[in-house]
Amino acid sequence: MTIVTGTTRVVQSLTAIVSGKILLTLGSLLLVPLYLTHWSPTVYGEWLALSAAVAYLSALDLGMNMGAVNRLTQAYARGDAAEYTAVQRAGLAFYGCVALTGTVGLASVVAIAPIRERLGLVALTQWEVAFTVWILGCLILWAMPSGFILATYRSRGDLATSQWIGNGSQIFVIAATAIALGLGGRPTVIALVQLVPLVVVTALVMRHLWSRHPSLAPSFGPWPEGMLTSLLRPSLLFVLVIVANAMTLQGSVIVVSVALGGGAVALFVTLRTLANVIRQVVNTLVIAVWPEITRLDVLGERAVLRSAHSLVVAVTSSVCVAFGAALWWEGAEVISVWTRGMLTADVTTLRLLLVLLVLQSPWIVGFVFVAASGRHARASIASLTSSVVGLVLAMLLVHRFGTAGVVGGLIVGDVVACCHFVVRDACDLVGEAYAPFALRLWSCLVIVSTAALFLGWAAHVAVGGHFAFRWLVVGLATSLATGAATWALWLTSDDRELLSRRFRPATARMASAKA
Repeated sequence: MTIVTGTTRVVQSLTAIVSGKILLTLGSLLLVPLYLTHWSPTVYGEWLALSAAVAYLSALDLGMNMGAVNRLTQAYARGDAAEYTAVQRAGLAFYGCVALTGTVGLASVVAIAPIRERLGLVALTQWEVAFTVWILGCLILWAMPSGFILATYRSRGDLATSQWIGNGSQIFVIAATAIALGLGGRPTVIALVQLVPLVVVTALVMRHLWSRHPSLAPSFGPWPEGMLTSLLRPSLLFVLVIVANAMTLQGSVIVVSVALGGGAVALFVTLRTLANVIRQVVNTLVIAVWPEITRLDVLGERAVLRSAHSLVVAVTSSVCVAFGAALWWEGAEVISVWTRGMLTADVTTLRLLLVLLVLQSPWIVGFVFVAASGRHARASIASLTSSVVGLVLAMLLVHRFGTAGVVGGLIVGDVVACCHFVVRDACDLVGEAYAPFALRLWSCLVIVSTAALFLGWAAHVAVGGHFAFRWLVVGLATSLATGAATWALWLTSDDRELLSRRFRPATARMASAKA
């Protein structure tokens, strides 16, 4: 694999993922007002609470997707067809068993469990709650084998194709949900609508793989003794991450639902959705480079990994700061305009969410590096510890401080468990001296954030007129401050030289075109 080829794959993957994030953002911008137009805030909040409750079923994956896809990618990079087929068959058998067993078991649970009372729901009927939970659960359970099949493209270095397929499915879901809401669909109908693209996309992917890549197409059959065990052993570390994510994202929603009710859930999740635009920026780049990190690790390219880690941390963190600083000043008005005045932003909660997401940026990058290399044991434990500490503090603080207390608890857990340990593990992996790297990281993050917040505040108070114009000016101001400070203080000379080499051909082409 040449560097040019690897860079090309990353760019193609990045383009597909960026498009997907744009679609997801546009979908949220469209659907949240539609939900609040056709449903009351309480019904919308209870729908979100049900979605959060069933999300814990994703832990049944046991980390198999991450672990098995890493093995598939490594086998493909080595040209080991026998290993590839064995891993694929074992993974499919595992997921088929989980999906079938989970579907039957969940039906029994929703029939007897007092879900409505436990979550403090009042607007949805018992029948709606039970049937909606079962459908949403089936969606999660059957998305596991579907996602594993789709990961065939990713394992061969073609992450872009799998992402474009996902983008098409996302468009279908957004359009169908909007139509169903317009026709008066309740939560049960919306859940049913989201099952359709899963079935259609899985069937089309299977057909395409069998016709274009028969040697890689999923198949059922025997696999070597001990294969499933060898997959589950390292994969179980990934389940810690899945549980940690569920506790942080969905557990916090359930805490708010039980303590404060459906209306508070609607506001909390809407604020988090806006703040999560920043997280999408981080995820876009790190997901795109994941397969390349795996390949570079197999090839022993430590110098390339070290350079990539330093650069990706700086770039993603600074972009997060630019977005976060703009929303720090304009976020409340964005919420008001976005929801057509149906929700009033809790500014303290929003700003704490922005702090949390910016703090997470460096260690999320570090976690991807260690996970893609299969050395994520300590990072997985740190992630789970962060979620446990954060959720316990959230439960203790929610009654006194509301949703701000929930986010404050998550921040403390994140700082205690992840900001140091995961970054250190990533530095150990790539051969980077941790102490000087950490000093540079956190000092530059503070300086860049201060510059962005100051220039954003200046633009916020100086610019009048239409809100859209002010948002644009504030966004440009924070981006300019962040970009200048990052280039001058954060990036190393090697980073600047690498970026200059990458952008120099494009600049030359633009200049020649103008001439």
